[in-house]
Amino acid sequence: MHKPTFAAIIVAAIHGIFPNACSASLNTNLLSNPGFESNLDGWTTDHGAIREAGPLPHGGANYLMGGRTSLSYTYQTVDLIGAGFAPDGLDAGCLEVYFGGWQAGWETQTDSGRIEVIVTDGTNELVRNDLGWFYSNSTWALKEVAVPLPQGARFITYGFHAQRYQGSNNDGYLDDAFLELRLSQAPATIVGIAHAGDSVTLQLADLCVGASYTVFRTPDLLCDCWTERDTFIAASVTMDWSETVEESLRQSFYRILTGG
Repeated sequence: MHKPTFAAIIVAAIHGIFPNACSASLNTNLLSNPGFESNLDGWTTDHGAIREAGPLPHGGANYLMGGRTSLSYTYQTVDLIGAGFAPDGLDAGCLEVYFGGWQAGWETQTDSGRIEVIVTDGTNELVRNDLGWFYSNSTWALKEVAVPLPQGARFITYGFHAQRYQGSNNDGYLDDAFLELRLSQAPATIVGIAHAGDSVTLQLADLCVGASYTVFRTPDLLCDCWTERDTFIAASVTMDWSETVEESLRQSFYRILTGG
């Protein structure tokens, strides 16, 4: 009997269940020049500057410092649509913003840095989150957090504030900055696998939407996609149905959905 291959199940998973939220840009650093190896290319700053030692960089050869003023702000804005995300994927309520970086300071001084993100719809600010003021005496420390992505999000500005408390330099340091969108939960879970003759049906509960969809059928091997806009054709192989096959499909499908 003809049954769907694992490749066919992948097609159903990626294009059928969650076709617009899945993106090659998920779990990818969206920042340009995040380690400042190309100096300040891709960044906008009022007084920020590049430093190479004292302490040594967390990674590479450079990192960001606050310059020689009491306050500085360095930032870049990411266009989420331009990064490959579709509007309905961004508004599905399943994504989170994971951001942060490595921070340090100069010896025993308390000059500090603060990482923040500002999410907008292109005109209005939707939400602002930050990691608080932080200093570390010549030791790099990872600062990170994940927050929900609000509906309507189209741009995210990642910024670094540096504040001087002692000396002439503003020694709030940042290296290896990162900004990612990732799934805040698995996009779907399998609630049933049924077979009858040459037909295999997977029932999936979409946790983001709260509904169930049949996403794959054989023997015609057509995927009726979630959006009802696209149809995908997959290949088939011959294999006997059994509880072992069912469990293998279930586990493989779950790994695809969760990225595990």
